[in-house]
Amino acid sequence: MKNGALKLKRGDELRLNDRLAAPARIRFPSDAPSRIDLLRKLHAVPSASKQIWVRGPAVEAWFKANVIDVIERHPS
Repeated sequence: MKNGALKLKRGDELRLNDRLAAPARIRFPSDAPSRIDLLRKLHAVPSASKQIWVRGPAVEAWFKANVIDVIERHPS
C-alpha cells in the first residue's frame, strides 16, 4: 500500500516493512498435493537456486542426510 492505496510490485521490489495484501483463504483443487517441498522445487531451477539462501535446523539436517548418503554409497 502507498498512501492508503494498493500498489502492484514485483517480488524483487519488496522491501523490509512493506505490507502485503493476501486472501484469508485459498481453495485448491481436490487433487492438489497436501505438501510441496519448496527446497527441492527451487533447487531444480538453476536461476532460482542461485538467488535463494535458506538456513535453519531443517537445512542443516538436509545437508547431513546428503553427506551420510554419499558416505554410505561410497565407503573408503
